[in-house]
Amino acid sequence: MITTIMIERIIALERALENYRQYKTSIEDLETDVMYLKQRLDAYEKRVIWAKYCKSPHKCPVCDGSGGVKHPLTGLIEPAKCHVCEGKGIVWG
Repeated sequence: MITTIMIERIIALERALENYRQYKTSIEDLETDVMYLKQRLDAYEKRVIWAKYCKSPHKCPVCDGSGGVKHPLTGLIEPAKCHVCEGKGIVWG
C-alpha cells in the first residue's frame, strides 16, 4: 500500500530529476559555448601569427621600386643603393 510519505518521496525525486535535467542542459549549453569560443580563438590566433610572421612584399616607398636613390632636385636615379630596401626595390611588411 502506498502511503503519503511514499508519495511525497516520489514527488521529491521527480523534482530532483527535473532539476538534474535542467542542470545537465545548462552544462551542455556551456560546453557548446566553450567549444565555439575555442574555435574563434584558434582562428584569431592563426590570423595574428600569419600577420606577424607571413609578411608580403611591397614596392619600396623611398626609391619607388628602382633600388637606387633619387636625386631630390632632378629625380634621376643615382648609383648609390636605397638605404631602406638595400637596392632590392621591395620591402616586406
